[in-house]
Amino acid sequence: MNGKYEISFKVPISMCDYRGRLSYADAASIFLNMASEDAESRGLGVSAMPVMNFFWLTLRARYRFHRMPACLEEITVRTWIGRMKSALCNRYYTITKGDELLVEGKTEWAVFDTVAGRLASPVAEEFKTQAYLDETVCDGAKYRVSKDFGADSLLGKYMVSSADIDIGMHMNNVAYLRAVLSLFTTEQLSALDIREIDVNYHTPSLEGDELSIYKRD
Repeated sequence: MNGKYEISFKVPISMCDYRGRLSYADAASIFLNMASEDAESRGLGVSAMPVMNFFWLTLRARYRFHRMPACLEEITVRTWIGRMKSALCNRYYTITKGDELLVEGKTEWAVFDTVAGRLASPVAEEFKTQAYLDETVCDGAKYRVSKDFGADSLLGKYMVSSADIDIGMHMNNVAYLRAVLSLFTTEQLSALDIREIDVNYHTPSLEGDELSIYKRD
């Protein structure tokens, strides 16, 4: 293994938005699926982690969109992991067509010890001997957003349903993107012309929770 996991396929219509292009949330979903497949091939996936009493936590995600590929356009998706720092690591992603970079992403992960109820430190030997790469994408300073949102900035409410729940029994990472974007009309989304999404995960949401989603210009 050279450290990168790669697949090529045509963008399915089920992943396309009203413009006939890969949707923002589905790009994030592709990255999540790739991370799962790569982790599984390394012996650190959904079948192995529970046996070791570990769980992968996503702390942060950033997605940068240069050009969203069209329906049935053939793309290549790659993912790889940076070096572990204690129980933390970054995973990187790209979607390309030939030499053209279409989408890039980065997620920050932590290894959680389900028995101790805290981050695994030090991490097990299985994590230290992986094929890590120093190559990075989606770099840049972290965004810091003030919690000062007034009541008049409420965009809408979202009820977490069973369709949003993943195998960890909390709201799936990508479901947050779908929830937020669903409160914008197609006309508003076209005007926004989103180029970057930065997500911080603080507290898990559970089935039945009502989320208040705020917008500030």
